[in-house]
Formats: sequence, C-alpha cells, structure tokens
Amino acid sequence: MGFSFIDSAKLLTAEEVAERLRVKPATIYQAAADGRIPSIRLWEGTRRALIRFDAAEIDRLLEARSVRGDGFDARSRARRRGHGDVDA
Repeated sequence: MGFSFIDSAKLLTAEEVAERLRVKPATIYQAAADGRIPSIRLWEGTRRALIRFDAAEIDRLLEARSVRGDGFDARSRARRRGHGDVDA
C-alpha cells in the first residue's frame, strides 16, 4: 500500500508549466533534465521522453522560492536605485 498514483488531472505538460512560469517550454525541459524542477518520466521516446509535472510539486517549488519580507518594498527599491529616502 506504499505506492500511490498521482491523479492524472493534476499532471501538467511542459507547455502548461512554462505558461505558469512565463518561460519557454525548452527552459522547462532543460530545468527538468538538470533536476531543478521535479518531473515524472512516463516513458522514453525516440527523440524525447514523455514528461509530466505534478501541479502540487510545481506550486510547492514556487512557494519555496518566492521572495518575501524586508528588501522588496518601495523604499528599499528606491534606495537601491540611489534615490535616497522616499515615502512609500
């Protein structure tokens, strides 16, 4: 009972992930090949493997890599640009 199937409705193509991330599908394929994005290889083809991406894993990846907190408000952006102290 340790094995579970991922709901196929939650599997995304590289094109769908690319659309979510606003990058080219080739970037997603390369990131999957490099291990930077978790992927599921369904089978190997003659030219390319059939790869899908678990939507929940992609969401977790985005959540883990999102930037929050100090350093990204209007004042700190202005200071980095050399505009001194600016009221937000």
